[in-house]
Amino acid sequence: MRICPGVAILTFAGCLFSNPVSSEPAKPDSKKWLNEEVVWIISDAEKKEFKDLKSRQAREDFVSQFWRRRDPTPSSERNEYKVEHYRRLLFATQMFGEGVPGWKADRGRIYILHGPPDSQSFYRSRSEISPLREVPYTGRNPNTIVWTYHQFPTARYYRGEMRLVFQPSSGLGRQNFALSESLTAQQKASQLSEMFSPPLTSNSLEADIRYKLVMAGPPSVVNASGAELPTAGIGDQGRYIDDLFRSPGELLEERKAETVRREKVRQELNESVAAQVSFGQVPFELNQQAFHRDGHEWLVPINAVISPDELSSEKLDIYAAIYDAQGDLFDEFIDSVDYSHGVPAFREGESLRYQNSFSVPSGEYTLKVVLREVPSNRAGLREVTLELKDVPPDQITLGSCLLTNRVEVLPDLGSEGESTSVTEPGNAVVFNRLRLLPNPARRFSNQDYIFLYFQTWVPSGVGEVSITTKFIKDGGIFSRLNPRQLDVGESPVLEYGTAIPLREFPAGEYTLQIQALDHRAKKFDTLRTAFTVYEVPQQPDSPPRHLGNDK
Repeated sequence: MRICPGVAILTFAGCLFSNPVSSEPAKPDSKKWLNEEVVWIISDAEKKEFKDLKSRQAREDFVSQFWRRRDPTPSSERNEYKVEHYRRLLFATQMFGEGVPGWKADRGRIYILHGPPDSQSFYRSRSEISPLREVPYTGRNPNTIVWTYHQFPTARYYRGEMRLVFQPSSGLGRQNFALSESLTAQQKASQLSEMFSPPLTSNSLEADIRYKLVMAGPPSVVNASGAELPTAGIGDQGRYIDDLFRSPGELLEERKAETVRREKVRQELNESVAAQVSFGQVPFELNQQAFHRDGHEWLVPINAVISPDELSSEKLDIYAAIYDAQGDLFDEFIDSVDYSHGVPAFREGESLRYQNSFSVPSGEYTLKVVLREVPSNRAGLREVTLELKDVPPDQITLGSCLLTNRVEVLPDLGSEGESTSVTEPGNAVVFNRLRLLPNPARRFSNQDYIFLYFQTWVPSGVGEVSITTKFIKDGGIFSRLNPRQLDVGESPVLEYGTAIPLREFPAGEYTLQIQALDHRAKKFDTLRTAFTVYEVPQQPDSPPRHLGNDK
């Protein structure tokens, strides 16, 4: 506990929100089960269905199915969702009672829906009430509790960090929120009173003071101290609170409806693509890349780029299908993108990007990707032919080139001193503990470091391979990297990666030219990739980041 002049902030690590006890009843009373135990997590459709049931057996069967639908591990005997729900219900009932049962209180309801907050703070009242009758009351902000959740992954409107401000609905006397489970209600009230408010009277102890949720939002909207409501962003308060109190049952119903809708869309687009129906209303770019993995498998990234100016809707369905050489469907997926909430407005020149991937064995394929707007049904189709062979070629051959500024650092999973340089399963290339996320638009600022990665196929018997890299602008060589010698091992596929600063690159269009030379056979292969550089205001220098082969 820490008490500071003016404002007291108390943070509890574990003691307040750690009750592991479950109060799950063996055979719940149907009325109590519906109106108390699951009232915050059941959907309206489920509630109506339950009320329409006539027999006790039918209601018991419904309850069993209710929990089964929510079981994260249906193959095990333990239903973790059910156990956790009853733990939260018991804890909320015991700890948040304020004139009403704790599960009815705002904090109890949010605790049941979302579990314990990631952090909790108490803020002291800044009341200034003069004892002299002739000096007017100067105003106050009531004692405040602030709960912080780092993220709300199921929210519709905002999924980032949220702060919830709870304040008493009236009065300053009784502060009946829990400091620990060992204190009685009066002891809790007295202890909190000593920290937050003037001395209690017997009458104020009996007052029915409830802490209500008065504000919710991201830190930029909610005052950090929780003591004063913000002057901006209040118009969004209803949407934040609606997301907080949304029943998980409604979310379950939404997911069920979305699954049905996507299956219908998948069938429609599958039939359209198979029948070679022409799409051309929504233009977008699609990559033509593939990266070899160990064995006979390939990673085929799906990187689609579309300008927001080309769209009339903020929701898209994405359908992708890959066909083998015989024209049979090998794999497919349906996905949806909604960038109407939680995404900043696009700046000039920015594009909407979508990425996913297929994993396929060596062979010949046709990749087809459809983007369709919702609800207008405007659509666009792109088709790519892929020849993915793992037989070493007769001469040195360059594979696909990945040029990006989007990189995630991964933990080192190798043993000490062991080099980690692999392409892993997933929807991105991994090289030297860096996950390279595609930037299919290949548009970079002059403050970026671009990360270059490609694979080179070498025939057996090759002893030495060198790589030269040039940057061409306006028909001439603007810059070049020092030639690199690659060690040739047992694998016919060599990997190369490096980071390149763009500080000295003026805005404009460039061509990256890569040449791989087989010194024994005096043969080479050349690969060219176009990209764009645009200028941004000068930023402080940051150290370069290398991918491993260009140190």
